[in-house]
Amino acid sequence: HSFQRSFVTSTYYMIQNVLTCAALFYAATFIDRTGAAAYLL
Repeated sequence: HSFQRSFVTSTYYMIQNVLTCAALFYAATFIDRTGAAAYLL
């Protein structure tokens, strides 16, 4: 039971990490598309 809960927790964190990486990648792509100079200014 403890192992199952641990597995669910680790899976949840793994999914959260993947979503975070995807969001960062999307943001980087969006910034690159609109122009880094415009973003910095």
